[in-house]
Amino acid sequence: MLDSKAARVPFSRNFLAGCGLVLLTLFALPAAGFAIEEPGTAATGGTENATDAQEAAKAADGQEPKKSGDLEEPPPVKEEVTVTAKAPPKKTEISPDVRSLPAAASVIDRTTIETRPYRETTELLRAAPGMDFSYYGQGGAPSGPAFRGYTDRNFGQDLAGSLDGIPMNVFGAVASHGMMDVTSILPESIERIELVRGPFDIRYGDFHRGGSVNFVTREGVAHPSVALGLGSWGELRALGTYGNYDPTVRKVSVFANVEVRGSDGYNDNQNVDYFRTYNKLLIPLGDTADLTFAGLYFDSEWDAPSYLNRDLVRSGAIDDQDAVNPTDGGDLQHGLLYARLKIGAENPLVATLYGSSRDWTRFRTDPPAALQNRQIDDRITWGYRVEKTFGFTLGGSDGVLLFGTTLQHDDAKTTISRTLRRDLVSPTDNVDELLLQLGGYAQGQWAAREWLKLVAGVRYDHVDYDLHDNIRAPSAYVNSYSDGVFSPKVGIAVSPFNGFEVYANYATGMRSPTPRTEVRNSLTSVGRVEIAKTESYEAGITTRVLERLHFVAGLWRTDNSNETRGIPPGGIEFESLGKSRREGVDFELNWYPGAATRIFGSLSFVDVILLTPVNPAATHLPDIPEYVHQVGAETHIYPGGFPGNFTLAADVAFYGPKDLNTLGTIRAESYERATARVIYNTPQAHRVWLGATYYPGSRIAEAAFLFTNVVGVRASPRLSIQGGIGYTFD
Repeated sequence: MLDSKAARVPFSRNFLAGCGLVLLTLFALPAAGFAIEEPGTAATGGTENATDAQEAAKAADGQEPKKSGDLEEPPPVKEEVTVTAKAPPKKTEISPDVRSLPAAASVIDRTTIETRPYRETTELLRAAPGMDFSYYGQGGAPSGPAFRGYTDRNFGQDLAGSLDGIPMNVFGAVASHGMMDVTSILPESIERIELVRGPFDIRYGDFHRGGSVNFVTREGVAHPSVALGLGSWGELRALGTYGNYDPTVRKVSVFANVEVRGSDGYNDNQNVDYFRTYNKLLIPLGDTADLTFAGLYFDSEWDAPSYLNRDLVRSGAIDDQDAVNPTDGGDLQHGLLYARLKIGAENPLVATLYGSSRDWTRFRTDPPAALQNRQIDDRITWGYRVEKTFGFTLGGSDGVLLFGTTLQHDDAKTTISRTLRRDLVSPTDNVDELLLQLGGYAQGQWAAREWLKLVAGVRYDHVDYDLHDNIRAPSAYVNSYSDGVFSPKVGIAVSPFNGFEVYANYATGMRSPTPRTEVRNSLTSVGRVEIAKTESYEAGITTRVLERLHFVAGLWRTDNSNETRGIPPGGIEFESLGKSRREGVDFELNWYPGAATRIFGSLSFVDVILLTPVNPAATHLPDIPEYVHQVGAETHIYPGGFPGNFTLAADVAFYGPKDLNTLGTIRAESYERATARVIYNTPQAHRVWLGATYYPGSRIAEAAFLFTNVVGVRASPRLSIQGGIGYTFD
């Protein structure tokens, strides 16, 4: 039997070695400059994003703003956190910024990343208005973000996640087809996160029914830094970043991050140990071309407490910190290498080639049977993305055309076995998967008038599956599948007068069928297994008042061609039947009372219904909260007569109740989550931060799911504290 504690010894050594490395760097190697950035570390991205807001504030105060063509002054020797977010571009503009699309879109910039406490990288997405999020608390297993009324139970499988355009959804994953796993991404390596709600972004195909999320990495940092952090429940972090990046000089630059992290967790059997690193080499080629080589490596081991019976927790019969099985847990090793060639400053050609290796093992025990299963998913993935933009003029007005193609190939070995305290009892599933996704897209944007922009595009996605079941006879399963779908998208943005915009779009999206269930098990019905199609309708308005007040409101509807179901109900074969509808309304407000302060709030409501249910009364779609609301503020303060400066940030999110079954008879209650962070930067280049996360109401509603006839829950702590200290070198 595998001893989970013994298995931790190698990582513990890595953690101690990492701490030693950071301390050695801090005191003995300032000239070498090995470093890493902890949230709160100054970032060129955060400062750059603040600049536009500061200039807008100057204009509002009657000062002359900086012209767009003016040269930037050289950056200061020390970078500083500046909290205001970048004022979004107009939707009638032609811009690479996703917020210029005629759709609901957000950018989480470096500043916000630095001021948000998190337990895993995916939690940074909580900063996006309307983002539903369920933190599972199952060690290293990724959690569940969701947009637009899709389930938060299945690891974000309805969000197309990317790192610099490279897919982060695990195609045909043994845990959940399309699960979005970004735990390997270091937050300190992220420049910004681009989010588009719904399937409008033409660059993404599969899994983007709820929206798309692209984690854009930083080009580098100007100064190396080190940091040590600690937190509640035995959390320890050692971080370092090295960089020699100067945005005013075209030169070869190196960017390197490393982190070692460990936590005992609030619950029993919730230990997590991480080793993460991200590295980038940027090579300028002439005046307008760049060649980038980048890669990450992630090694983790974790324990998992699984889910407790909610009735027993509420009655006090068991403690909410109890673990179900002390041998549950797992490990993940993930490596990714990619090369990117960018040619041209305007309308560039960008080509990315990537390859990755991912080995996942998970032991899980779910209620009510409390039987342990082992999941193994080992895969090699490679692919590419190539896209080119072209400018054009039509009728005296400018426009841009975008053409692109993508390919992803997965060679996966997946198994599921019955185990007892990690000892093998019997294999239950063993499937080899060869999976191919091929996509092509074209889109045009035309600013027909200063007050009018039109957008139209189409995307084609094709999937091919080659499956080999190592247990079943060849005649007992479906071994291949091939299908494709076109996804058209059109949009319009109109600005009838200055400071007011109206936008609308129609877009279609898709989700490929699950290889190991919907396809493999549908021996007599595979002809009825189709790519799930989504039709999305959206309209909204944006307003700006003296560039200090930004208001966005939108309403939307999404129709799905099918929600999969078994044949017969509860059977092992599947068919694509059951239409569903999701409708919602969103409001978002950002107020900039000063150049260094932002106050924000958002309201998002959603209503979902299954239109063609198996049972006429079963019209509810589970694991979708009725609303997600948020309010918060960020500010940067230079106290008079006091050395240094402060960054303050706080927010409160409100998550509505949600159905846990299709009849709507079993529900999870609403809950709230509040966070706060204070960062102090000294004149001596030291940085101290303190943050907290607080659940004022229910602590078991966030991770509550129905398992057959039992509601399983996992509690979050009432209060968690994180803090640390860092140093930035010259």
